[in-house]
Formats: sequence, structure tokens, C-alpha cells
Amino acid sequence: LLTSAVSYFTVLHTMN
Repeated sequence: LLTSAVSYFTVLHTMN
């Protein structure tokens, strides 16, 4: 489940 949170956070940071 941690991977999911990390992926989501990474995407948000990458988009920004």
C-alpha cells in the first residue's frame, strides 16, 4: 500500500 501513496505523491510532485 505504501507504493500506492508514494506513486500518487510522486505524480503530484512531478506534475508540479
